[in-house]
Amino acid sequence: MTASQNSYKVSVCIPAYNYPHLLHRCLQSIVNQTYTNIEIVVTDDSNTNQLQEVVEAFQDSRILYYKNEQPLGSPANWNAAIKKASGDLIKILHHDDYFTHTNAIATFVNAFEQQPDILFWFSKHYNDFSGKKIESKLSTKLVAKIEQFPSKLLLMNVIGAPSVTMLHKEVVHHILFDEKTHWMVDVIFYIDVLRQFRKIGFIQEPLVSITAGSALQVTNTTNGIRKVEENIYAYNRYHLFHSNKFSLVDSLYFTELIKRYALFQNNTWWEQLDKETQTVLQLSRKLAYLPVWYKLLALVRRIWVQYF
Repeated sequence: MTASQNSYKVSVCIPAYNYPHLLHRCLQSIVNQTYTNIEIVVTDDSNTNQLQEVVEAFQDSRILYYKNEQPLGSPANWNAAIKKASGDLIKILHHDDYFTHTNAIATFVNAFEQQPDILFWFSKHYNDFSGKKIESKLSTKLVAKIEQFPSKLLLMNVIGAPSVTMLHKEVVHHILFDEKTHWMVDVIFYIDVLRQFRKIGFIQEPLVSITAGSALQVTNTTNGIRKVEENIYAYNRYHLFHSNKFSLVDSLYFTELIKRYALFQNNTWWEQLDKETQTVLQLSRKLAYLPVWYKLLALVRRIWVQYF
């Protein structure tokens, strides 16, 4: 079925920072959409006027441009764009990402029309490695597991980047991105949404292309200590750092992390952790000394998430 143009107004929120050619590609993919009941909110975190010039060149009244007085950084700039949105549905689209085809928004809207009780949808996506596209792989069975046990996302983000999601405005009235985080920000947001709204919808078609391997990606700009500390923060946030909730696979996951970033030998870092955290991670630290390749631990983690 085709989405009605009058059913939902969609706000496409673009938290932008530099790279005008990527913003142009992103905007072009939006204005080419067959679904036209949209607004495009661009919040500019850069320190030049280049992005404003890109926006003005489109001469499209649906594009609303906002220059941040002071750089907000991620994810505060994401939240700034969402707060300025007036649509029924909120579509985050990072400025280095883009819609895969012209019916992408219509496909999202159609999903909301068909199942209005689901307020959080995401789609498959392509990882775009400089023009070489690789489709994401995900089963509906795994989506059902995540819906039932949202904290599994801590072990593996099977949803993907925020650009692959679309949310009903009711969601962002209650939940925004945690601005204390950087590396775990999307996972924490997804878990919060699932814990409150319970359901998630999955579209088995790649509607968005994600620029992979970009210097802009959080995965490429966050150091190892920050990544481990944000994982600790997330586990504490959901009260999972208790002996009766911290499972063997959780221990192996932290073994993988502290081995990957050589933190098991960093006494200074360990000493600044609180005593409870040191106790919970004691087994992980001991295991990290074993001559096991951290990528093998990552494989074990992925298998566990998908099949157990």
